[in-house]
Amino acid sequence: MIDVRTTASPILKTQLRAEDKRQQLMLAVRIYRNAKQIDRFNYYVKDYGNPVYLLRNELKTGTVVNHPLSIRYNELIEFLKSEIFEIVKNELLAKTLINREHVKKLIDKVVMKDFNSAFVAKIDQQKVIITGSGYLGKGDHQIDIRAKTAINKMDFPTEPTFDPNGQIYNEIDAEDIESLMLQEDLHLRQEAEKLRISKLTTKERYESLEYDTQNIFELFGSIYHEPKLSSTYNKIVIRLFEYRFYMKPKEHVNHYDEQWVASFFEFLHSHGYTKLNTKIFDPLRFNPDIFVNKAVDHYKSDNLYTLLEILQRVSNHFADKGLLKRLNFKAINLKDICGEEQSEEGSRDEHALDNSEFNKLFFLQFNRKQLAAYQSIFDRKKIEKGNGKVRFKNLKISIADLESTRDLFCLQVMAGGIRGYRDLMTLKFNSVDKQVSFNVMKAKNRLMVNPYNVYIAIIARDYKNKLPELNFSYSANSMETIYRMLCQTVAEIVPLRREVIHENELIQISDLFNPYFARKTFSQILSDEYGKDDDEIMMFTGHKSLKSKSILRQNYLKKNSITKKRKIIKDIKLPKGKSQTTIRFARG
Repeated sequence: MIDVRTTASPILKTQLRAEDKRQQLMLAVRIYRNAKQIDRFNYYVKDYGNPVYLLRNELKTGTVVNHPLSIRYNELIEFLKSEIFEIVKNELLAKTLINREHVKKLIDKVVMKDFNSAFVAKIDQQKVIITGSGYLGKGDHQIDIRAKTAINKMDFPTEPTFDPNGQIYNEIDAEDIESLMLQEDLHLRQEAEKLRISKLTTKERYESLEYDTQNIFELFGSIYHEPKLSSTYNKIVIRLFEYRFYMKPKEHVNHYDEQWVASFFEFLHSHGYTKLNTKIFDPLRFNPDIFVNKAVDHYKSDNLYTLLEILQRVSNHFADKGLLKRLNFKAINLKDICGEEQSEEGSRDEHALDNSEFNKLFFLQFNRKQLAAYQSIFDRKKIEKGNGKVRFKNLKISIADLESTRDLFCLQVMAGGIRGYRDLMTLKFNSVDKQVSFNVMKAKNRLMVNPYNVYIAIIARDYKNKLPELNFSYSANSMETIYRMLCQTVAEIVPLRREVIHENELIQISDLFNPYFARKTFSQILSDEYGKDDDEIMMFTGHKSLKSKSILRQNYLKKNSITKKRKIIKDIKLPKGKSQTTIRFARG
């Protein structure tokens, strides 16, 4: 006798249906014989021969909730589990393996033939028996409201009453009971769901999609917990909620169009904005009083152009996911709203290390005896990045981690001002042709190739033509955060004491330091130290123009040859007193 077991787990993993964002319900079927899995397939659930479509929040831990037909669908799932087991068991009595398509047809057949009658029979068990002295209900469910009212008044006839056409009109049948059961079930599940959701944090709600994706503001609030979007985009969320508070715009995503966006920016231009801490703002539990009786600042025109660019990126991100329609942002004319064109300088603070500061960093030698002090700096950065909560609680750094971080950043600079950690992680050394290559994410992963300079040659030699590594096993997003914190830790160890203006305040450049400095540092060194012009620098960085250093030129990768770049890059030299043999690593 063979030991056969099956599991059938309800899941939603199909494409979103365009008209209502629902997904088709299917069962992930796994078949085991003698405790070993021998087959697997997905079965698409059908009721009356029609596919069953659900929203993500209507299927929780294998149970259909918050849906008008939840009782029926849950009974259908249980019916299918039982029938799948019987069908598979019978098939395996005569065969070693099953024919998946044949099994699916057998499942379809038994559902069409038997499920509805089985379901009605089960509901009919709850049928109420009416007598002259009251009623008797089987089970925990109440009867239809008409019958309940009649019973309470005790004015119903003891015998069925017929209408002029001879139809019984006061009979309490299975359809009445099912109707009320569905109502009661829906109400109870809705209340239970509300209670469950109320106990979740905002982060948990966004991660488990427990929010209204059809609401413009709740949808944009999700960028707070979207790893693919920069945290600098959070400011647009607060501006949207301030617009919501004062103007009460339409909130359904169907109303999100070019005119909706234009009205939002007209509000920003005329009203201004309230200064708030973007880190502590909670888009699902925010208090509207944060906008009341607070000082309001007004935007410069360039700031509005920057905000429009941010909104476009976020909107396109949601459009790629099918959550918003893609807008034509070129049709939104900010000049008509604020009366000014975007200036040549742009609005972004541009910070970079100069050549002297970069060399301090490159030749920094860490002191093993100071590791405890280095760890305390890193621990402080962990708390700052976690908004008061310790992230990566037990993470201990080493001198090797600090040295690798230093060299990753220096490589990020000298390889051509690589934009970010993800691009940097694609870098490869070619020791034969003396060049590095990496993918540019913002240019659809196109390959960028730049020649060695003296700094790259040293790093390639020291790490045997491999990327410096950090000794942690975290997700790509976590590693990016750790790298940023380590960069800030290293910057605090380096004596960088130059003050720069940041948001109208003088601040130490070491306090602002982050991996994005790499992109600006490369441009500044080539310009200030070696006198290279804009076109020469852009051959390496791919900037469209120095006005907008965040937009990649589409054809620069093909246009510029490695030969031209070698002529430019050969001028880069190590500072006086330093050579390729200068010690950069901790001794002992």
